[in-house]
Amino acid sequence: EDDEDEDEEPVDPEAVKKTVADMQAKMKEAVKHFDQQTSQLRTGRADPRMLEGVKVKDKEAEVNLLHCAQVTASEARALTVSVFDPDLVKAVDKAIRESGMGLNPVVAGNVIKVPIPKMTSEARAQLAKTAASQAENAKVSVRRVRGTAMDKVKKFGLPKDEGKKLEKDIQTQTDKFIKEVTDMLAAKQQELTSA
Repeated sequence: EDDEDEDEEPVDPEAVKKTVADMQAKMKEAVKHFDQQTSQLRTGRADPRMLEGVKVKDKEAEVNLLHCAQVTASEARALTVSVFDPDLVKAVDKAIRESGMGLNPVVAGNVIKVPIPKMTSEARAQLAKTAASQAENAKVSVRRVRGTAMDKVKKFGLPKDEGKKLEKDIQTQTDKFIKEVTDMLAAKQQELTSA
């Protein structure tokens, strides 16, 4: 009987709050990751976020392009990359060319113009599929986080009403993040098909 009493520890409200806060943070991170992935999908329009993942090989290390240059959308179909260090212009040019996005930058001093080529309808369809796949991965991540949070809630041994309320709150949060991903996907697919 003493062992049963030890199992019945009072539920720490801070532990419950921390579980919910951790869950929300992880779900936000999954949505943010999806946003970053889709921002790098080339739509035919100039978007400075396209170059976020580009790594520039410096003499000492590999750095993110955004740490050594400013990227702006100077026109609807062109990016302007202003390199901070003139010694890095060639490295930035090479990094953009080798980024796998099919971009051909034009160097003019410390400034690099990056024209964004028009996309074929087949390429648009493929990017729409890629975006849908990335959205599904983000939703799976959100659901996995929900599952982990639900398991933790069950282990707290909350009274039935409190447990059900907390599970409902977790599901509401999950639905909110899933809808956010769905809305972002719809916007991205609209952008892909209308560009």
